[in-house]
Amino acid sequence: MLSRNQLEPTNNPVVINSILSICKVMHDSVNALTVSDDRRQISSLIVGFMRRIHFGQDFEQQLTFCVDARSSFSNLEAVLAFLVQMVNRLAVDTRQVVKGNHTRKTAGFIRACLAYSYITVPSISGVFSRLQLYLVSAQVAIINQALTQGTDFQLVGVGMNRYEAWYLPRRCILESSNQSSRRSSQSD
Repeated sequence: MLSRNQLEPTNNPVVINSILSICKVMHDSVNALTVSDDRRQISSLIVGFMRRIHFGQDFEQQLTFCVDARSSFSNLEAVLAFLVQMVNRLAVDTRQVVKGNHTRKTAGFIRACLAYSYITVPSISGVFSRLQLYLVSAQVAIINQALTQGTDFQLVGVGMNRYEAWYLPRRCILESSNQSSRRSSQSD
């Protein structure tokens, strides 16, 4: 079983399926009326579980797990962002294993990882988070010699930035005013 203080990763399918079903129940309890603090705590618990899953050198199994997790936890943006980072890390680990010399199989796997990120990032509504994930994914693509995909990530990030440029200043003002009002209400 997984414990809170467990540091070593697990790949035991029984443990993974059991905890994954508990995580799905937590995810399914999230709805439009769920407060942001509960959403954040549930996301934190699910991400903590996912951090402990590692399939060793079986990168394809790890990617399959991420694909399944994306469909299971689609309402929690923090989990989706973590999954994109996990898949980007998978692509970097693959590069390290092959020492930068990709075969057809590893190049195809890298493109699958980048496609995962390309599909998942737009479902995140946070503008800054989305832009950061696009830029990190572009860097991962470029270091893995997937220049077309890297350029696509950059273009989408720049296009997103142009399209939502009017939204950013307003959001920054709203977020700073919300933080100020929270601080003043806490001091009262």
